Amino acid sequence: MRLCIGLGTRPILRFICVAVIATAIAACSRGRQPEVTAEDLAQVRPGGIARQSYCPSVVRRRQNQGYPVYQSGFERDPKFLIYQGTITRTARECTSTENELIMRVGVGGRVLRGPGGSESITASLPIRVAVVGLSSEPIFSQTQAVSVVLADGQTSTSFSVVQENVTVPLTPDLNPRDLQVVVGFDIPLDEDGLQ
Repeated sequence: MRLCIGLGTRPILRFICVAVIATAIAACSRGRQPEVTAEDLAQVRPGGIARQSYCPSVVRRRQNQGYPVYQSGFERDPKFLIYQGTITRTARECTSTENELIMRVGVGGRVLRGPGGSESITASLPIRVAVVGLSSEPIFSQTQAVSVVLADGQTSTSFSVVQENVTVPLTPDLNPRDLQVVVGFDIPLDEDGLQ
């Protein structure tokens, strides 16, 4: 690059000089690159060649973003709330093969101590990750339990979990752009049909 310094204050000449040198270096190294074949790539990732693909958006189910846990017999009474989990953020990354869309879905949030929580608390949070298409029927659905400890005197703490291998078969009648990843707490219905 020292060759380009003596060209004065004309930036275009310096730019051309740097470009010519970079092209010459690239041409010299081109002959030493090993050739990678499709078979080599297929051996690295069985089932086909991994490639970046369309990555469906992630939505949080509004009614399943909070997970309150009460003292037994005092359900829905705020004075007896032990803790509440909340989902605050999500992330995902996708790759695909010829036959599958493979995702990693991250879910993060906070656990807040309630007035009914005593000393150290171990919160158990059931987090569901589902993939749905146009029919809203799950193509993939899995719940993962996350344990979070609130130490004595600690009012809140954060948590995060990654659901690996969220896999959707790619069929001719399935457009990946019709897919949506849905996350939320897996809250069972009570005897009144309420969550």
